[in-house]
Amino acid sequence: MSAPKPNGTFKVSVVVPVYNTAEYLPECLDSLVGQSIGLDAIQIVIVDDGSTDGSDEVVKAYAERYPANIVCLSQENGGQGAARNLGLSRCEGEYVGFMDSDDFADVNMYEAMYAAAKEADADMCVCGIDSFCDEGGKRVSGMQCQLPPNPLTPMSLFLAPQTQPPIRLVRRRMLVNNGVRFPVTRGSEDNGFHFKMAPFCQTVVAVRAPMIRRRLRSESTASTISAAFCEQFFSVADDVLEFYSEHGLFDDYGELLEAALVRMLLCSRLGCIGLVEGRVMRGALTDKTLDYIEKHFPHRKKNRYLSGLMGLYLKNAGRLTVGLSRAFFAARYKQLICIGG
Repeated sequence: MSAPKPNGTFKVSVVVPVYNTAEYLPECLDSLVGQSIGLDAIQIVIVDDGSTDGSDEVVKAYAERYPANIVCLSQENGGQGAARNLGLSRCEGEYVGFMDSDDFADVNMYEAMYAAAKEADADMCVCGIDSFCDEGGKRVSGMQCQLPPNPLTPMSLFLAPQTQPPIRLVRRRMLVNNGVRFPVTRGSEDNGFHFKMAPFCQTVVAVRAPMIRRRLRSESTASTISAAFCEQFFSVADDVLEFYSEHGLFDDYGELLEAALVRMLLCSRLGCIGLVEGRVMRGALTDKTLDYIEKHFPHRKKNRYLSGLMGLYLKNAGRLTVGLSRAFFAARYKQLICIGG
């Protein structure tokens, strides 16, 4: 058991939202309390998002074993964005990380990422990710993502974004000073947080190796694609646009944001729409996507960051061509999250 320590002396705080993952939670929490950075350096803030499967009892047991390191919070079910925001409010570490409660970390993850961030005095460090599926009692490796060499440029956060919260370690002071929080939605909140944070990350470094072991589950949020889930795309984009307006960021970052949001809506998010049941509903959501883009980004054809063949598609996508694109990106999304093999 770790000894009590004064507030504000943790190197790293890790926020873990929990919703009905009692089966996987011990592996996740074991990977955090066993980090090579040491218990004197890590705070774990767990937020139970209204679980009904006994996850709260698992959390309670770990908190009793590690009272100096684990903070337990709970809320009525409000989604990962709301849970992460609540967790952020209790973080004390110099840097903040995020862990999904059905995933787990390499034993050296936070030591390596913290060291890289400190060496470069970076606002953020990111790492690679290694996914797997549980099939018949065995773990089957999925897609692995290694990041490009250092240094990453702030521009790359818009033009080649990796938006998953678990891959990043972020300077807490930067988030607090700029009011960066997750959109309170039930889908795509990762994208909203990423693009709200991006203008303030002037120095970004990477630990290229996969440090996160991501479990792909058929019942997870990412693989449960409904019309309601897809509707959240527009709420998240609205939230980001409002944030940039309130913080006076459009002059310096408006064109980058336009390129990023158009790409998101017409690529990965369009792929999600392609997995919604019902041709009529898919058509309605696709039309809404195109209408949203025409309303908010009517001058995207002049965007200098939309270049090459992909840029040509993003500038000119319309009702006559987007159906084929939707099927293409839906197939890629299925492969990414292991839906239907």
